[in-house]
Amino acid sequence: MVAKIANTIHLVTEMLAKNLVFEILEGEIKEETRRGIFDLGDLREIPGLPARYRHLFSYVQGASIDNKELAHDLLDELRVICIDLKESRQ
Repeated sequence: MVAKIANTIHLVTEMLAKNLVFEILEGEIKEETRRGIFDLGDLREIPGLPARYRHLFSYVQGASIDNKELAHDLLDELRVICIDLKESRQ
């Protein structure tokens, strides 16, 4: 039962991360995505959540700006994540 719940949480966070990246690139975060990320609650309590997901999700959870401005800000955050990933692989 616990494994099934953990797997469900993993699938949900993965789906939200994919949606978030797509919406960042599209230039506007959807309300459903914001709500889903907010509903995750305390991100520290999600086992195995990658740091880059945690960073983007926490940014969304703490943001009080409109969806277009949020996408713009997250684009900068995503850029930094990509640079860090590239540097770590060299």
